Amino acid sequence: MLTHADLCNEMIMTRLRTSSGLDIDELSHHFGDEYTNVIIKGLDTAEMKEHTIREGSRVRLSRSGKMMADRLASSLFIVESD
Repeated sequence: MLTHADLCNEMIMTRLRTSSGLDIDELSHHFGDEYTNVIIKGLDTAEMKEHTIREGSRVRLSRSGKMMADRLASSLFIVESD
């Protein structure tokens, strides 16, 4: 069974790759402020700013970002400790 964090990470991995991107408002609605704040902090890194395009609450990969989609998405993943 997938955990709440797993479901959030699945949303990040799949939506970030689409042309419409990842909607931060939708992420917040489904997973709450705690996870969303972690994601926003991750999006504020220099590497993410260089390889993503932000339009309102949506974030999508730039052309250069698509070449490193797995690494960028995984850098945003929620990791729960046991």
